[in-house]
Amino acid sequence: GASSGSQKWVTAEMSGRLYGSPAIAADGTVYVTAFGSYLYAINPVDGTMQWAQPFRLGGTTVFASPVVGPDGTIYVGSDGGVLYAVNPDGTRKWEYPVGGLIRSAPAIGADGVIYVGANNRKVFAIGADGQFRWSYDAGGEFRASVTLGPDGLLYAASYDGVLHAVDAGTGPAAGPWPMFGHDSRHTGRITAP
Repeated sequence: GASSGSQKWVTAEMSGRLYGSPAIAADGTVYVTAFGSYLYAINPVDGTMQWAQPFRLGGTTVFASPVVGPDGTIYVGSDGGVLYAVNPDGTRKWEYPVGGLIRSAPAIGADGVIYVGANNRKVFAIGADGQFRWSYDAGGEFRASVTLGPDGLLYAASYDGVLHAVDAGTGPAAGPWPMFGHDSRHTGRITAP
């Protein structure tokens, strides 16, 4: 039906400021990060928390937005310089230290590799198993989210005003929310299961 613009629910149970954008899983679960370096899973029907406790990320806060893989794994970086893989039940799958603050969303390739930029002037490619694949060195810090194009190129904008196109050899994953804004056009749209 037509939208009325009326409020459906509000959740006030989070630890404070929300800097990142939410990501939506295939089942509708909304994942969002909050001040204090926490990742929350929220029920889209009534706004209640789906985990007994939020997932604690390293560092003092988190500016990064999460993404969701085809198998439901949530990937998110932190100011603690770590890329986390979190199971849909809120438990840690693995973590990989990148050596620099992560303040943007990763992107998941069709081959399962996770790509993320950090403020140490590198973009990292980390396998779905949590193992290092490769890194790309640039002249400036990465604060903006990376984007995978259908042409197999990874696009990364660095803080020094340069756009980098890196051959990733894969397009985006077909998962529910594989990169910032859902897809390479950042439509923020998801198809209901």
